[in-house]
Amino acid sequence: MLVREPKFAGRFYPEKPKALISMLQDIYNRVEFSHKKLRAKGIMLPHAAYHYSGQVAMSVLKCIEIPENIIILAPNHSGLGPDINILSEGRFVTPIGDVTINTGLAKNILSGTNIVKEDIKAQVIEHSIEVQLPMLKYMRSDIQIVPMLIKRLDKDILSAFIDKLFSVFREYSEDFIFLSTSDLSHYENYDETIRKDKIVLKYIEQMDETGLKKAIEEEKISMCGYECTAANIALCRLLGSAHCIVKRYDTSSTVDGNYDSVVGYTGLCFV
Repeated sequence: MLVREPKFAGRFYPEKPKALISMLQDIYNRVEFSHKKLRAKGIMLPHAAYHYSGQVAMSVLKCIEIPENIIILAPNHSGLGPDINILSEGRFVTPIGDVTINTGLAKNILSGTNIVKEDIKAQVIEHSIEVQLPMLKYMRSDIQIVPMLIKRLDKDILSAFIDKLFSVFREYSEDFIFLSTSDLSHYENYDETIRKDKIVLKYIEQMDETGLKKAIEEEKISMCGYECTAANIALCRLLGSAHCIVKRYDTSSTVDGNYDSVVGYTGLCFV
């Protein structure tokens, strides 16, 4: 059974449990409180270091009912392994406790398809899933995950992947949520980052993954998780979501004061 040790503790978030809890409590306290929790079918969070994008992520997690089962759709930054890879057994270690993989659900996704394949090569070095876990664990201690990493896909493979997930989750009786993760524009100047990210958010708010794809290509937008976002939008729409609520948008320049090389972050939910 895989025990996936943390690779980015001490870089993206504190390594020591006490320091991590203190940071998460501070982030939590800085985010606006929501009296009525949303029952979202999907959320989109960033995956930068917590001091950059932690408040963006927490702005979503603090306003929703967090279910036990979280299906994580994350970009494969290394490019290793198959186009869509999954882990079906094991646990991810975090400084504040382990997060287990929902084996039954992961094996249901693997069953009867060659689109999604089990593979550990990219999973053991990828940050975009790991960064989600301490914050999720802090917000709900008994979470289980299904971790999937996704490369750039052509339209037919992406469509088949969406169909496969829909076939699994349309009849799934337990509570779950899709979590896609992506940062937005990367390393543009501030004005260009804001301009391009407004375009991205317009299409995501409209739940229009086709328009989003066209805009990314035409505007050369360096969003790293289009496929994850598109799958989330399509699945939430198929499962009955009609609205996207953007909870927060920010950029790296808020923290580091660098307006020449900026990364954009958003936190949003599909309801």
